[in-house]
Amino acid sequence: MKELIVRGCIIMSGSNKTLFVIFGGTGDLTYKKLVPAFYDLYVLNQVEPKDLEVVIIGRRDYTNETYRETYEETLFKHVRFKNRDEAHIQGFRELISYYKMDFHEPDHYFGLRDYLLERGNRALFYLAVAPHSFEEITESLKTSGITAAMTDKQLLIEKPFGDDLESAIEVDKAIKKCFKESEIYRIDHYLAKEMMLNILTIRFGNMTFERLWDKDSIESIQVSALEEGGVNDRGNYYDITGALEDMFQSHLLQMLSYVLMDRPKSMQPKHLHRAQERALRRLKPPKLENFNSEFVLGQYVSNGEVNSYVDETHVKADSKTETFFAMKLTSSDKRFKDVPIYVRSGKRMKEQSTYIAITFKPVIGINGKEHDRNVLIIRIGPDEGIYFKVNIKRPGNFDETQTVSMDFCQSCIYENRLNTPQAYERLISHALKKDRTLFASWPIVTKSWELTEQLQSLVKESNNQIIPYTAFENGPKESKSLIKTNGHEWVNDEVLGQTFNGQ
Repeated sequence: MKELIVRGCIIMSGSNKTLFVIFGGTGDLTYKKLVPAFYDLYVLNQVEPKDLEVVIIGRRDYTNETYRETYEETLFKHVRFKNRDEAHIQGFRELISYYKMDFHEPDHYFGLRDYLLERGNRALFYLAVAPHSFEEITESLKTSGITAAMTDKQLLIEKPFGDDLESAIEVDKAIKKCFKESEIYRIDHYLAKEMMLNILTIRFGNMTFERLWDKDSIESIQVSALEEGGVNDRGNYYDITGALEDMFQSHLLQMLSYVLMDRPKSMQPKHLHRAQERALRRLKPPKLENFNSEFVLGQYVSNGEVNSYVDETHVKADSKTETFFAMKLTSSDKRFKDVPIYVRSGKRMKEQSTYIAITFKPVIGINGKEHDRNVLIIRIGPDEGIYFKVNIKRPGNFDETQTVSMDFCQSCIYENRLNTPQAYERLISHALKKDRTLFASWPIVTKSWELTEQLQSLVKESNNQIIPYTAFENGPKESKSLIKTNGHEWVNDEVLGQTFNGQ
C-alpha cells in the first residue's frame, strides 16, 4: 500500500497499475479505434490486466459489464486479429473498466481522483473530446489534485489542436499549466501509418534515392490525399473547418515534412522533430500575384447519386466551405530550389488513395531520344507499398523503349496485413513506452497553423473562388490546369500497380 497526501488528505494507493484514462469513452473514436487497438495489443501480450487498466469516462449509465457489452457489438469490425477467441475476449474484459461522471462538472473529479489512486499512480489521460474541452478537463484534473497525486502522468490529445493559431496557443498555455511539454502527446494518426514511417527508410536507407533526392534529379513532388466519401455525419465539424484545416494543416504537412526534411541526426524524437520543423519553416505558399493560377478550391456537387455538399446533414445551404484544394508550393531549401511541390486533397473523389509521387527528370537515351520520366510512388493507403516506373528496351528487333513497373504492394500480402500494427495500436504502444517520436511537437503545430493561415489570408486577398466539381471526379478542371502550366500532370490512382481490395 502506498500513502499519498493530496490537499491534506491521506489516500491509500494499493496498486502499481498504469491507468489509461479515456475522456469521451462512449464516442466513435473510442469504439472504432482505441478499444480495438487495446484488444490487438492484448492478443499480442503487450498489455495485461495485472499491469494496465483502461478507464472509460462517460456520462451514460453503464456498469463495467454493460459497457463491455456495448464495445463487443462492433469490436471485430475494427480489430486486426479477427479470430473470435473466447479466452482473449474474456481476458480482455478485465482490462476495461467504466467510470460514470460528467467531465464538465469539476466536483466529479474528486471521486475520480479517489478511484484512480486506489489503482495506481501512473496515468495517461486521453482526451477523445472536442478541443474546446481540453482546458476545462486539464484544469479540473489539476484542481482536484489528480495531477499532483500522480507521480507519473501523460496527456494525449487529438487534432485539431485549436481552431486557428490563436486558439491553439491559448489551448497550449492552458494545458501547460497542468502538464509539461515532455508530458504532452499530440496525436496525428498519419504519423503512425506504416508507409509514413517507411518514407524515412526509403529515403535514407537506399543509396539510390538518397543521392537523387534533390533539385538536380527531381522534377516535381506530389502529395495527394483523395477520399471517395463525403462528409457523412461530420457536417457540424467540417462546415466550420473545411479541407484546408482538416487535411492540409495536419496530415499533408506531416507527409511533406518527411519528404523534405534533412537527414536527422538520429530517430530520437528531438532530432526527428527538429528536422520536420526545419522542413516546414522552408515551405513557401504561392505569391499573391500568382495565387489564382497556383491555388484552387472546390466543393462537390451531386452526380445524381449522392448529395451535393450543401445538402449534407448539418451543412448550411449557402455554405462556402471548400471540400477540395490543390496548390503549388515551393521550398527555400537550396536542395529543392525551383522544384514545384504540388499538394491536393478532396472528398467525393474518383478514387480513395493517399500517396506521394516523386517524378525524376527525363534523360536522353543512347538513341538520342528522351525517355519517359522515372516515377517513385509511395502509397500510404488504403493500399500500402512502393511503385517505381523505369525504362527498358522493348523486346524484339526494335530501337524502342517501354516503361515497366517495379511494384511492391505490401498490404497485398496477408502476413504483412496481419503483422502490421494499425495506427492507433502503434500510437498507444509508443505512449505507454514514453516514446514521443510519432507525436507532433509544439513548433510543428504552430508552423502548420501559420502556413494554413497564410493560405487563408491569400484566399481573401486574391478573391479566389470556390469552384464546383461533380462527385466522383478528380476535382475541378482548374486543378489540372494548375499543374499543366509547368508541363506536369497529376499522378492518378489508375497508374498505380497491383492493389489489395480489402477482402
